[in-house]
Amino acid sequence: MDGSLKRLYEPSTIAVVGPSPNSSNLATVILNNLLSAARGGKLSANIYAVNPLYDECLGVKCKKMLEGSTDLAIIAVPTKFVVDYLLQAQDAGVGVAIIISGGFSESGGKPLRPVIHKTRVLGPNTIGIVDPYSGINTLFLPDYKMNSDGVSLRSIPDPIKGRVAIIAQSGGISVSLYDELLSSGIGIRSLTCLGNSDDIDSSEIIEYFSEDRFTDLIALYLEGVQDGRKLMGAISKASLKKKVVAMVAGVSEAGKRATSSHTGSIVSNSDVYLAAIKQAGALSVMDFRDFIALIKSYQMLGTVKGKGVAVLTNSGGAGVLAADEASLRGMNVPPLHSRLMGLKENGALPGIASVENPIDVSASGNDSSIEAVYESLMKFDDINSVVVISTHYPPGITDRLPSMIASIQRKIRKPTVAVELGRSPWSYRIREIYDANGIPSVDSPQQAARILSLLYMLNEIEPAWGPVAVHNQATFGPGVHTEPGLIDIIGTFGFKSPRWAWVEGEDDLGKIRYPIALKVFSGLLIHKTEAGAVRVNIGNKGDATASFRDLRKAFPDGKIYAQEMIVGTEMRIGIANDTAFGKYIDIGAGGVLTELLMDHRTRIAPVSSGEALKMLEELKAAPLLKGYRGRAPADLGSLANSISSLSAWAASFEKLKEIEINPLIVNDTGSFAVDVRAIVEP
Repeated sequence: MDGSLKRLYEPSTIAVVGPSPNSSNLATVILNNLLSAARGGKLSANIYAVNPLYDECLGVKCKKMLEGSTDLAIIAVPTKFVVDYLLQAQDAGVGVAIIISGGFSESGGKPLRPVIHKTRVLGPNTIGIVDPYSGINTLFLPDYKMNSDGVSLRSIPDPIKGRVAIIAQSGGISVSLYDELLSSGIGIRSLTCLGNSDDIDSSEIIEYFSEDRFTDLIALYLEGVQDGRKLMGAISKASLKKKVVAMVAGVSEAGKRATSSHTGSIVSNSDVYLAAIKQAGALSVMDFRDFIALIKSYQMLGTVKGKGVAVLTNSGGAGVLAADEASLRGMNVPPLHSRLMGLKENGALPGIASVENPIDVSASGNDSSIEAVYESLMKFDDINSVVVISTHYPPGITDRLPSMIASIQRKIRKPTVAVELGRSPWSYRIREIYDANGIPSVDSPQQAARILSLLYMLNEIEPAWGPVAVHNQATFGPGVHTEPGLIDIIGTFGFKSPRWAWVEGEDDLGKIRYPIALKVFSGLLIHKTEAGAVRVNIGNKGDATASFRDLRKAFPDGKIYAQEMIVGTEMRIGIANDTAFGKYIDIGAGGVLTELLMDHRTRIAPVSSGEALKMLEELKAAPLLKGYRGRAPADLGSLANSISSLSAWAASFEKLKEIEINPLIVNDTGSFAVDVRAIVEP
């Protein structure tokens, strides 16, 4: 890294370009924030203003031009003046420019990238950064806003030091995350809004904070990626040192790629993005509220070290909702009746309490009832985390309970998420007390269970992205390839090839032992089954002759070949190209039911043998491969090796647009590539 980002987050000299006597001017607001931070001792940088139209602004003399030795220039001027000031910054040797101004590629205008040379640029169209450690804050948002009744209300909280670095591609989402966390008492290491990313991108910021001693968690909000593999590399390196969580937007079904393979029809943009994030070692979160709650909970609790969850409540229904969600998320909700019955017998719990899991102390329970159960749960080795749902409505529940729970949790440090239902002032107060005592609070039983499962996943996730050796340099010429000889080439990756032979006439029908399939090969014929160019399960010469004649009549210009019929589980392996991440591989159910079953897993190519094996084991069809109801199990290790080898070759074959093996018949004797199609670009 060239050191420019240090000048962004820890500048010694800051220039604000564009302030005026108008208090609502964006540059004026930014200048005021920086001056206030300097007066309060939070920011030690020298600050000056640049505007040739005015002599001074906010008591600071306005200079006509940017000066040399400036670490950071914050440019907030009308769009038409931005390039002039950027060129001026580069001539003066300014280290970094934050360009607040919009009106470029995000709204159909020209990108700034072509004019960016020596000075690094964050933006344009960004709200910039907040760094509570250095004191820099480039937000142009008012701290207070007047409502229609004339009352001034706090609009955005002051920065608080924390250990999460937030990197976002949206100004609105950036500020919302900032507001939500700080308003809950959770500090941040930094906030970085990337804007258009015409120069400095998310990968560079990730790398910077992966080396930062004040950062424990990197939280990403991504809407689009220019260089997906660069991003994966940055996350992979960071995830070896920090925890990384990501929320990805703009990858809906509307963004599907159009290809000629089944792979292209079932793999969506979201499949590719989420696979890439996971492979790189980051945890994906799809819901905005969960994203905020996860960041908050991680800062308070750290990760969850095991799957065992206990649900403690005084509301049976709420407890069931949390237990169901935990189970659906793959967590364990073990029975606890035998271990907690003593609490009923000694009177610590009401007689009507249920000591299963969830544990329901009932509306007759009180603070002490919940405290007694919670303290017992802390001692169970198979309970790794707890959901506490203590609705405040019963008379025995007071506002002392959160402190009682927190006191126990601080001693044993078993992650706990509290649920307080409702919107009454009392509900808000209880959640505030839990948060203030280091117990993250939410208002949904299901969300509490989700957060604990996410904290467990965050503990378990690790990068699975890296190079795989290429052992085969085979290539094909441009065009669409469906010829049966392609199967033999695929065999070099460890797949088996069913026996096959050309059928020039009826006398050739005995070349392959029955049962056989007859298929038509034609350069224009991509999907044989859909075109009616396949006859399968032909068991004798008479049926073969009839099928041959039918195919010859229907496809007079095609070549016909016979292929050995293979029995086993039908699978599919597809490799296609994504504009952001390059080659990706998708495996799943194959044959004519590919789109109907939608049982598939996606990764960015290449994948290691270990990652390929994980993909196979994640499929719903995995039991069929492992030996279902007396079937002999397939050799999944060998299949994973073949998938890895194929993926490495495809990733290195630049002109390969897509390739698909469908079906791939898997049985205890091997994996047979029955049909292969490939497209190579000119």
